[in-house]
Amino acid sequence: QEFFALQAAARRENLEARRQVLERLKAFEASQQAEQADFPLVAQVLREAPREWRSHSPVDRDACRPAEIEFQQSMDRLRTMLNGWYERNETDKRALIAQARHLSTLDDSSQAIDGVKRLNVLWKETGPVPRERSQALWDEFRGLCDALFQRREQAYTQYSAALEAAKAQAM
Repeated sequence: QEFFALQAAARRENLEARRQVLERLKAFEASQQAEQADFPLVAQVLREAPREWRSHSPVDRDACRPAEIEFQQSMDRLRTMLNGWYERNETDKRALIAQARHLSTLDDSSQAIDGVKRLNVLWKETGPVPRERSQALWDEFRGLCDALFQRREQAYTQYSAALEAAKAQAM
């Protein structure tokens, strides 16, 4: 009886600890406004809250069910908020790719190079996107930028060769 009493007490303590985790999660969720949220912090909470939740076990499943449902709903709302931010970032990065594609069609290479440098700064300022799409977007953007820099390098090489030819002819 002593053993089972200790087990029941541990379950009650763990249930109370989970309720405290839930209250902190709800307070955090309330503090984050959709447009001004600290999205890196939201991502961190989404990683750490389930770990902390699971660390408080065992619990009485029937007594914990309502709190668990609330916890999952709160996590889903935070995930939705974070996914919306990722989608906005992906849209912004696709717009930068479109601008880089437009710059690659310009005849004035110095203007195109200046534009690409500005786009690189904007790319760094844009937030992250989900990992499965991040590399593909970066590869596409980097390919367009590299093509512009190679075109500039070829123009410089041709210009240098023409200068050397004119110098040799003058000699």
